[in-house]
Amino acid sequence: MNAIIEFEDVHKQFKAKKALTDVNFSIRKGEIFGLVGPSGVGKTTSIKLLTDQLKPSEGTIRVFGKSVTGNHTQLLSKMGILSDQSVLYERLSLYDNLRFLASLYDRPVSTIEDVLEHVGLASSRKTTYKHLSKGMKQRANLAAALIHAPEILILDETASLDPSAKANVHAFLRQLNEQGSTIFLTSHDMNEIESLCDRVAFMIDGTIYLCDEPAQIRSTYAAPTVTVTFADGNVETFNNSYTGMTSLRSAIESRKVQSIHSDEPSLTDIFLDVTGRKFA
Repeated sequence: MNAIIEFEDVHKQFKAKKALTDVNFSIRKGEIFGLVGPSGVGKTTSIKLLTDQLKPSEGTIRVFGKSVTGNHTQLLSKMGILSDQSVLYERLSLYDNLRFLASLYDRPVSTIEDVLEHVGLASSRKTTYKHLSKGMKQRANLAAALIHAPEILILDETASLDPSAKANVHAFLRQLNEQGSTIFLTSHDMNEIESLCDRVAFMIDGTIYLCDEPAQIRSTYAAPTVTVTFADGNVETFNNSYTGMTSLRSAIESRKVQSIHSDEPSLTDIFLDVTGRKFA
């Protein structure tokens, strides 16, 4: 399977509250993996455990086959992390911030211009960080996460990006992935997950409900239907089963049809069906 990140029987307890319960999943080298669920279900806790900001109460987390605990410095040098915690200095320009970070990793200055271009901030290179808008600050921190060309990119909630910025960032993420980067993102935006991820895990209340490829999830859990609009204006829906298709065939043969289209539940619909929780 060539797993690059592994969560094995991970539990996390905060005093009286259990944040994670028996979490098991792995992320393969070179894939885009999404951990999805509403706010407050344990996604950010999972990221903090992965980056050694928190310690698991039970279980093991491995990166490149090594436990995160005890190998913090070595492993973090191979990760780029975008979270709600900025790593940039308020009073420095965007360019100077990135030049400082590039020097820490012995990266060439040309890297700065390339990264700024891809996150859509090339024209703001001289702007002081504190004067950037909220969305621009998030993109600036993404640039900071990418400056050392990490093997693993970790994105904790990119849903707050404005639509135009999100399109550029998503295109850049796909490009990075094609070049071999492994990307782990958490999100409460199912559209983002569907458009980017090779595999997705559903999380509710600190528990993984399922983990698979989006197409396989639809195949396993979806019950596609066919909706027919008849010439008389009536609309009927038929299940994609033997009985449903028999009824559909009979209806089409006996009545005039205006239009036919198939309906497949979205991942959001399946999430509700599998977890019993609305996705919001």
